Amino acid sequence: MKRLPVIVLAVLLIWAPQAQAHAKLDRAVPADGAHLRKGPGSIAFYFNEVIEANFGALRVFDAGGNEVETGSVFRPEGNDEALAIALKPNLPEGTYTATYRIISADSHPVAGSTTFSVGNPAAGAVAGKRVLPPPQITSGKVTSTAFWADRWIGFLALGLALGVPFFVVWSWWRTLAAEAGGGEEWLQASAGFDRRARLLTAGAVVAGTLATAVALPLEAASAGGTTFWAALNSDTLDEVLNTRFGSLMTLRLAAWLLLGVLLAAITARGRTAVMRPASLGATGLAPRRPVSPELAALLLLPAGSLLVSPALSGHARTQSSAWLLLPSDVIHVSAMCVWLGGLAALAIALPAALAPLEPSARARVALGALGRFSPLALASVIALAITGTVQAIVEVGGFPALVDTGYGRAVVIKVVLLLALIGLGAANRQRLLPALERAVAAGVEPSRVADWLRRNVRVEVAVICLVLAVTAALVAYAPANERNSQAAAATVVRSTGAPSAGRVTIGPVLVRYTVDPGRVGPNHINLFVRNPDGGASTRAKEVRVAMSLPSLGIAPLKPTVESLGGGHFVVSGAPLRLAGTWSIEVTVRTSEFDENSATIKVPIG
Repeated sequence: MKRLPVIVLAVLLIWAPQAQAHAKLDRAVPADGAHLRKGPGSIAFYFNEVIEANFGALRVFDAGGNEVETGSVFRPEGNDEALAIALKPNLPEGTYTATYRIISADSHPVAGSTTFSVGNPAAGAVAGKRVLPPPQITSGKVTSTAFWADRWIGFLALGLALGVPFFVVWSWWRTLAAEAGGGEEWLQASAGFDRRARLLTAGAVVAGTLATAVALPLEAASAGGTTFWAALNSDTLDEVLNTRFGSLMTLRLAAWLLLGVLLAAITARGRTAVMRPASLGATGLAPRRPVSPELAALLLLPAGSLLVSPALSGHARTQSSAWLLLPSDVIHVSAMCVWLGGLAALAIALPAALAPLEPSARARVALGALGRFSPLALASVIALAITGTVQAIVEVGGFPALVDTGYGRAVVIKVVLLLALIGLGAANRQRLLPALERAVAAGVEPSRVADWLRRNVRVEVAVICLVLAVTAALVAYAPANERNSQAAAATVVRSTGAPSAGRVTIGPVLVRYTVDPGRVGPNHINLFVRNPDGGASTRAKEVRVAMSLPSLGIAPLKPTVESLGGGHFVVSGAPLRLAGTWSIEVTVRTSEFDENSATIKVPIG
């Protein structure tokens, strides 16, 4: 790799998997913490992307824990990014807790809750206090770990099932045709490679099929907040099959099955992509009934479906830049398959082919296979660098996110692993391959060089497996740019003279706020301290508020902030008695020595 510095620089941004953001709640109607004179007819939740309403999506409880929703979940105004449910008429006074559990565009469950009050919020319970915790998002460590392992196996299977046959056709077939002589050992070499390549491919197809099938109950368990075994019932599986994830997994399962059937048919008829000699001659080996164009075209159908599937099951489809991210992800996955499949064939299948050959022939075949694969490996690295850079620009958003978010830290781990791969590839290309070429030219057995090459290739395969393991874990994180957008500013979603609501990141926590009624006079301020993933947080030891109106020179007012438990803090009767845009500084103390502040702008009319 003579351009290693350039490639290393590019790799610093590569292999971030396709956007896998989780849906975020933009607003609720009634707003979180709203105080109403009479009960609403329904409650609606509006999200930032298309969501699905399975697994008991919306429930509303009164202060006594009784459900007050009625009817089925519906889409308000036909909006695919919103869900609503009707409420019982004439709700009595008190505080109500609405919970949601939806499936985001990346097939991950997202859950949360809001509160609103009717009349006297203290009727039946402490004012504003949540009577139920937000619904559980995860189904437990065992299920989440199993889902990670299932994704990892799926990635490995995809790389091997498509990458090994590609290596066979592109590198091995041409090498054998160029180097084979007329001895029996060449038949043994071809058969040895054939046997291991078919085992690799068949094993990958079986593993991919099983991983896809198991993903359905795992998704049901994850989305439903239950265990894997509890999800193995017809009702739950039917529910997950009716989601976008279920439809995509069904299509992926069909693609795996079709690929397996076609490969089995080709093998049964002796039409493998591996060179199968029909006769031995002084000029080399002739292929025995190579794969027909018709079968090759049929193979492209399941192979193409499997390459496109990761992009369609990710978040790219719902983004404004989908026209760029979707093809980028397909190229990204294709490059991974070429790289992994080629290295696996070199590490596992090639030694079986070299064993029966004479030392000089062994060196020529190894050099031919490696020499033909080396440009492919370099092209794969370049493709990964370009597509990964595109994805990183969209998803990471800035250098601080690489260390401040779980998504960013996972990307850093992958970059380190990939740098190790680049180093091994550079050693192979700049030192070991030239040494092998010199040995072949001199007609000597390059045993030491061959040992180093064999060891490096095996290490590369192991490191790629680790990279895919990190990738399988990474899809569970929300992209770093999602966190950055939360930290950039609080978003006010109501206009002047109306209740305001928004969210702002303050140090290690996310604070959601409402200011009601948003008119001149006493206002009720609700502050909900959350973890960055949206779950309720107990990290806030104290919350302070300072309100000022800079346009009129009003100095900061410091009202009393009351804690209602569960990360919920309230300012009752905040004296916002002049019209204008008020600056409300919120300070959150998370330990004896740590506190952070942020300022939100609230229009009062």
